[in-house]
Amino acid sequence: MPATPFTLYSASFVVAKDALATLDTILRKGESSPNGAKLPSARIHEDMKPLTFQVYSACNVVKKVVSHTLDIDLSACWGDEDLVTFDDMYTRIARAQELLASADEGVVNGRGNGTMALKTNVYGTVELPTHAWITSHSLPYMFFFVVTAYAILRKEGVSIGMRDYLEPFNATLERRKEEAV
Repeated sequence: MPATPFTLYSASFVVAKDALATLDTILRKGESSPNGAKLPSARIHEDMKPLTFQVYSACNVVKKVVSHTLDIDLSACWGDEDLVTFDDMYTRIARAQELLASADEGVVNGRGNGTMALKTNVYGTVELPTHAWITSHSLPYMFFFVVTAYAILRKEGVSIGMRDYLEPFNATLERRKEEAV
């Protein structure tokens, strides 16, 4: 069987699914830790946003990727309500995972070479290919928020490591390896 082709969907939507799975995994370990009750409001530094904001932001990046790539209005999907508890964060992650799962792979791949307008604070509005916006803008932002959530949990003494972060990505790699055989 030939290898799975490299597509916008596999390079972004599948990766986002894995990142959300990582976020869910590390949060569950955090919640079950001795100081779990105080973690939703934990921060790396006093001038930084808390764990709940990192989860909100990672999920919001996913919402924007689905919305812009599929050209659908998801503004009513969820509002800007605050996440307060672990249950709030798990619910938000599940909703973001549902958005990714509902995306038609063929449509996503068909939109990769289209263009979109990105509003920036530095350069104003910039037209760029959809695939470039996702891979060079959205995914790095999503990873930033997931890694910051990881860092907050580690700072607070949660026993998580590289394996916890990478396991969902490695599982996808194993599936892809099996598909290629």
